[in-house]
Amino acid sequence: MVRLAFALLIAGLAHAEPKLKLISANQTRELVRAALPSGTLKEPVSIQRGSDDYMPGYYSFSAYGPVNPVGSSLIGHFLVDFKTGDVLDGIVCLEYRTLSLAKLQISIRKQLGLSRAEYHRLRHPSPFCDENGPNAHKF
Repeated sequence: MVRLAFALLIAGLAHAEPKLKLISANQTRELVRAALPSGTLKEPVSIQRGSDDYMPGYYSFSAYGPVNPVGSSLIGHFLVDFKTGDVLDGIVCLEYRTLSLAKLQISIRKQLGLSRAEYHRLRHPSPFCDENGPNAHKF
């Protein structure tokens, strides 16, 4: 009986999925910074983390530029998939893609041991995209 239980335990461990490493909140903040249009980086930018309850599976952030006496200093709302490092607009169907963002995403995915195949398996469209509509806009 003990041998059977041990054999079942070993068989279960052999078929268990490896634990997926998640991107840290600090890394996702840097991904948001890398997604910002280059013109916004000439001035101080504040990136504030939002509630984790806003969109499950994502860290949410808002980015603000310098104080604007005649309007909002909001640059944008961002979602970062903490499994893939994809950076999405937090309001509309848009995925951010800049050269500096792509380089940082590659570096972070390597640190996590996330292969290209695993990345493509985990990747999914923005939660704000209509599944019958066009692909996400690229910025």
